[in-house]
Amino acid sequence: MIINRETIRPVSLTASTDNFVCHCDGTGWILIEGKGAKECGCRIRAKTIRKLERIPPEYERLRIESVVPDLRRHPWQSFVWQTVKKHPDLCYLLCGQPGAGKSAVMWALYARAAEQNRPAVAMSLSELIEDLRRAETASYGDEYLPELHPPNFKPGLIAGLSASMIFILAARRALPER
Repeated sequence: MIINRETIRPVSLTASTDNFVCHCDGTGWILIEGKGAKECGCRIRAKTIRKLERIPPEYERLRIESVVPDLRRHPWQSFVWQTVKKHPDLCYLLCGQPGAGKSAVMWALYARAAEQNRPAVAMSLSELIEDLRRAETASYGDEYLPELHPPNFKPGLIAGLSASMIFILAARRALPER
C-alpha cells in the first residue's frame, strides 16, 4: 500500500484514526505467540508520516511518476528523470549547478521510499558529517547510532577509515615521481 499526505492524517501510537484498526493496544507492536513481535500498522503509519513531514514544502507534492522535466533548468534533466523513473530503487550521485534539479530528484526518491515503508534517510553533507562525528565522540559504543550507518557499524570505524586515508595520501606523496 502506498501512503501519501493526501490520504493520511497525523496519528499517534495510542489512538487510531479513520477506519484503521489498530491491534497493538497503543504499544506499536503486535505480539505473535512463540515468534516474537512485529510492527503494528499504526506505528508504520506514524513513521511514514514523520518521514513525509521532513520533506520541504516546495517538494512535498513531487512524486517520481508525475514529474515533467524542465529543460530550461538543465538540458539533461529529461535523461535524469527517465533514468530515475526506470530505476527508482538504485542509488544516485547527482552533481551540478544550483537549481538544476538535484534536490527534486533526491526528495522524490526519499518520498517514494518513505511511502513504501523502506529505509530512507535524507540529510545534507554537513548533517551527515555532524551525525557521524556525534557517533564517533559518543562516550559509550551504543550511546549513539548514526542515522546512516553500515550494518556492522562500530565506534571508531569512521576515525579508523579517516586515518587510513590520511596514511594512504601521505604515502603517495612520499613516492617518487614516475
